[in-house]
Amino acid sequence: MKNFLRLALLLVLVAPIAVSCGGGGGTRGPDRQEGRVEEAKLREFIPFFPAAPAGYTRGEEPGMYSGSDGSTISYTYTNGTKMFSVILTFSTKNTGETETMMNDESQRSMFGFDKATVAGRDALTAKQRGAGRADFTVVVSNSRMVSIAPASDDLPDLAMIKQVFEKIDFDGIANK
Repeated sequence: MKNFLRLALLLVLVAPIAVSCGGGGGTRGPDRQEGRVEEAKLREFIPFFPAAPAGYTRGEEPGMYSGSDGSTISYTYTNGTKMFSVILTFSTKNTGETETMMNDESQRSMFGFDKATVAGRDALTAKQRGAGRADFTVVVSNSRMVSIAPASDDLPDLAMIKQVFEKIDFDGIANK
């Protein structure tokens, strides 16, 4: 639980640095103003989290964090010492800052990220993998982002991470 809270807080704080723009395929959800999201509303997004891949288990309860500029809900998936988290971030402020930064290749490079395509969408990917550094992040609307990140020093297989991420209903998250 301690690692999850640290990861959730880290992703909320670095989301402006570690996320992609919404172009490159898929549809974008409606514009809305989001920041602090109540727990009951966050829980409505539980069905969007993917099932655990073979050999992994998904935590029974999601981790949730709410601050003045954003909220997250996430699940951590575990296989022995290998862990990763899927994080939904709700923050108009962070998403806007992220999109602005994402379009600047020099800033992206300075913070150690590249662009990739995942599930037909532009995604940000860390040049060097590590706990708390998003393997993939996609912006699905002006206020919502979806990330998948290692949550342990024993890194899960990147190909498996990508397969899990590609199963997420990005349009559903954007439009709910």
